[in-house]
Amino acid sequence: MRNKYYPVQYLAASIVFSIVFCIISCAPKIAMIGSPYERYDHNRTQKIVITMHNDTDKTITKSVVDEVYIPSGSAYFPTAQYKERGSEADNLPVANVVPIFTGVSLPLSSAPAKEGRSDREDIIDFLAEGPYAQAGVQPGETMGDTKSAEITYKPMLDFLGSKKQLTGEREQIIERLSYLNADVADEIIDSRYRLRSFANVLALRYEKFWFILYKLPDNKYYSRLVVVPAKIKGQDFPGKRP
Repeated sequence: MRNKYYPVQYLAASIVFSIVFCIISCAPKIAMIGSPYERYDHNRTQKIVITMHNDTDKTITKSVVDEVYIPSGSAYFPTAQYKERGSEADNLPVANVVPIFTGVSLPLSSAPAKEGRSDREDIIDFLAEGPYAQAGVQPGETMGDTKSAEITYKPMLDFLGSKKQLTGEREQIIERLSYLNADVADEIIDSRYRLRSFANVLALRYEKFWFILYKLPDNKYYSRLVVVPAKIKGQDFPGKRP
């Protein structure tokens, strides 16, 4: 026999779902630049020139790898101690002085590098590994589907490769990218720098990543890029847009 309360139950469920959807859809969109493992801020295949400031001023060329960021420090980057105290009981330094990369240069280069991949190729590899790979410091051991990633993110990467498209004010950039239906972040959290050091910072969510663009004072175009995963807990309603 048909449940005579079904219409009421259905209406109640619809109301609850609508409220939940509204809460999720209306929640602030936050782009967070977290650990070096998650953020893409430099070409991971390029070696870094390091000058050791000591009696010899030795200069070495070294690839930056995950081990650079371990708590105990790295042989290639100095550690810091309090002047009046040595190491604590666990022998960890007070701080590690490691690279803080300023972001990939824009417009995005497709030119083959002398050592390693072009910036565009390396970003495609990073995107292909997915938002949970934590491969921001060095490429992962398992390569993702770079062909699919190249197709999926081509519109955004093409845009980032054009200085003309990157030139202008914030509103102009958003308007030019409106055809991609990308989300614009309401807030950007950058643990590396004060955002007011830049003329403008713009974060755009496209597919599974935030593409964060930096514009320097007195500069006419956005000249730096950091890519971070857009991690969604539970249902990804904005990600299900047509």
